[in-house]
Amino acid sequence: DDVDRVIEVGTDRSAILNKQDVRGKVLRSLQEQSDGNFLWVKLMFVHLEKSLPLAHGIKRLNKLPRDLESIYEEFFLRLARTLEPDELILSQKLFAFIVVSQRPLSIAEVQHLLAADASSTSKADTQSLQDCLIPGLDQRILDLCGDLINIVNGCLQLVHFSVKEFLVRPKKQWPNYGKRRKTMKFRVAPEGSHSSLASACMLYLDECLDDSPVHDQDNTSELERCHPFLRYSFTYLHTHLHQSGLPTDSTLNDLRNFLKSNRWIAWWEILLIGNIEDDSLLSHSDEGEKFLSWLGDKHEEMLVVASASLKITFEKRVQEYGLDDPRTERISFSLHYLRGLSVSPPAEAPGSCAAPNPSFSMNPRQIMRLVQGDEPLSSQLKTNLVLGMLAYLQKAKHLSDPMQLLFEKILQYGSSMSVYVLLNVGDFCRRVGRLEQAVEFYLVGSRKVEQREDRIKYRILFELGSTYWRLGQYQKSLQPLKDCLAGWAQILGPEHEDTLMVFGFIGRVHYRLGEHAESLEFFERALIGQEKVLGPGHEDTLFTLHHIGVAYFHLSKYAEGLVFLKRALNGWERILESEYDETLTILSCIGDIYFCQYHYTESLDIYNKLLAGREKVFGPEHVTTLQALNRIGALYFYQRQYIESLKVFKRVLVGWEKLLGPDHDTTLQALEQIGGFYSYQYRYTESLEVYKKALARREKVLGPEHDNTLWTLGQVATLYFHQHRYTESLEVFRKVLIGREKISGPEDETTLRTLEWVGYLYSHQRQYTEALKFYRKALAGREKALLPENEGFLRTLQSVGHSHIGLHQFADSLEFLKRALRGQEQILGPEHKETLQTYKSIWDAHKNLGYDTSAMLGFTVIDPALRSPERVFPGAT
Repeated sequence: DDVDRVIEVGTDRSAILNKQDVRGKVLRSLQEQSDGNFLWVKLMFVHLEKSLPLAHGIKRLNKLPRDLESIYEEFFLRLARTLEPDELILSQKLFAFIVVSQRPLSIAEVQHLLAADASSTSKADTQSLQDCLIPGLDQRILDLCGDLINIVNGCLQLVHFSVKEFLVRPKKQWPNYGKRRKTMKFRVAPEGSHSSLASACMLYLDECLDDSPVHDQDNTSELERCHPFLRYSFTYLHTHLHQSGLPTDSTLNDLRNFLKSNRWIAWWEILLIGNIEDDSLLSHSDEGEKFLSWLGDKHEEMLVVASASLKITFEKRVQEYGLDDPRTERISFSLHYLRGLSVSPPAEAPGSCAAPNPSFSMNPRQIMRLVQGDEPLSSQLKTNLVLGMLAYLQKAKHLSDPMQLLFEKILQYGSSMSVYVLLNVGDFCRRVGRLEQAVEFYLVGSRKVEQREDRIKYRILFELGSTYWRLGQYQKSLQPLKDCLAGWAQILGPEHEDTLMVFGFIGRVHYRLGEHAESLEFFERALIGQEKVLGPGHEDTLFTLHHIGVAYFHLSKYAEGLVFLKRALNGWERILESEYDETLTILSCIGDIYFCQYHYTESLDIYNKLLAGREKVFGPEHVTTLQALNRIGALYFYQRQYIESLKVFKRVLVGWEKLLGPDHDTTLQALEQIGGFYSYQYRYTESLEVYKKALARREKVLGPEHDNTLWTLGQVATLYFHQHRYTESLEVFRKVLIGREKISGPEDETTLRTLEWVGYLYSHQRQYTEALKFYRKALAGREKALLPENEGFLRTLQSVGHSHIGLHQFADSLEFLKRALRGQEQILGPEHKETLQTYKSIWDAHKNLGYDTSAMLGFTVIDPALRSPERVFPGAT
């Protein structure tokens, strides 16, 4: 196979291993032990090539290490034995810095890093960086560590990621006895290595930026050419600091001195300009937050020191250059940024002079001037625009007319705008409720970064998807969110908190779309990561448990849903009071599941507990309290405790009247609910009184031709019917019909049902000619609306047929009854009572027409196959 071929080629190329008396043994040993591992084979050739004389090589061949860990141990043991003290220190530093560096370092960067590290640990004050540079470093690295370090495209990297895993192992996994304990010298302690690299970065910035004031010309490129490690230092200093373990007094003192100097301002400006120029500001903002967290209780002190230095520099520049100077503006915006990070006002800078306080933001006219400029913005002005825009938008409370004009210009010049301007404007529009406008900016921003793979791209996609969500455009929100998920899983990792958050968000989108199986899939994937990363008791985990329970509920998997909802409830009760809103919401879901399982007693217990909690938290006349009380009334009703049910329904009505007033729609629904309760108990007089009361209020508030008014009027008509007051019922239904045709149209389902009611009332009074008019009108409306042959359509066909029978038009009746029968057998089944009723009507029609009905006798017990129109009435189809 391929590995065997590599072994043969490597052996043939070796002056030592290709000798006739050892070649066969080399091939056999390597092929038998390689187990298909190319890296093992490569390292074994290096291991054997070091053997002098040949006898030593044969001895090594007989004792080949069997795994990578053993190989690495052999390599480092050899280094520990053979290297001179200064070479050993250099090798240790190289491995440590390569392991913790944030990106591959070039030879020049490593050369200056090692010089800065040596200078930072040197006791000689007069030693400069140039004195510490190692000449011919690339060859020395290959000579010392070339077995495990490669130089690829001018950058150093380990030969395999497993080398890093080997070096950062805990102490207990390293040999601690005998000669092999020497390998411990190469163990990389990540926190100590980050601390050393941070110290080197800080010293390098001190040396390179000197103590000079901020330059007015862009000399960053020249600085980087002369100082190769500069860009890495100003980019990753704070990253190495926050990964260096708890801050020591020495580190804090160095940092404090750095922030008191002008060098930190130069570092800050170079960092800002570089991050905005290459659109990496978002990633470094995250690192900045981690750095501030690392400072702990020193956070405020360091911000005060940094702000004081900026304030002094700002005042000096105002006196020398004025307020309109671009660099003065940038320092002003930086002060605003630091003020936003502080929880207390910044202290007055010692020795500050009476200069005006910085305005901290641009106005729309200044921003418009930058946006509309004929020439492309320089890096410095682009930085000013981003910082000034951010400061301005943070102060703005609403979208003014000048801002609207400015935003239109920004969209017009969107292709040349910094992506951070587009993102910040989109965020502002979303904050003030201008969601459609926010989408425009996010779309322009997403097009600018669509070919890239970085944090800013996926942040914009997330904001775009979540804004579509807030607009209720759930289908549109899915793709941006799924693209964001794929990107963050790649960049941040599948178990990063932000990645898991997007999993849950997509689950909520699918839930809103009614795609509960899909929502469950995303919620469950989020839960696995959240329990592992955040813990089972974290709020995000508990929210996801809740969502999973609700998803199972909508899938009618009540037992599974109950398990997750109870887990969520137990979790919230451990960290919150039992009457907290989240726990009460879950109680409501659990009560609903018991209700759907027909476990009315358990559901009633849960809702009584829910009611007590909501009354305690919100009071007896809150919306959620009255909703819980109403469900209790319904549960009493389903348990046939009608007296208790009616008492509760009346309490609900009183509550809504106090909270919303007697004429509010919710109040009237509660009133009509009592009317329906009376109707269910055949207490038609009391029910009619209630519905008439509701009708009067609806006509007063909504008018006589509103949909809700007509529904209530229909209930009044139905109650007249139940009281056998057919004339009054017919009169009221005809009023309903006029209103329905006017507001809903002649083909609306509510209009068609009202037509059928009118027809039924005429039929009930044996006025079949009038009944037929309304039934045929309803049938024509259903056919014109191209409605499928559902139960309502079949019932209309049946009613037309029955009306013809009432008029002794038996032949005419058969056309409609046979159509009804075909549909009923398919939709309802041959044994359904409606199907059998239609079958009997057909039998009656045939009998009255003098047809032979012997095949239809005993229709209630004969084989259903004999009832098909084709078998009983040849040619019926």
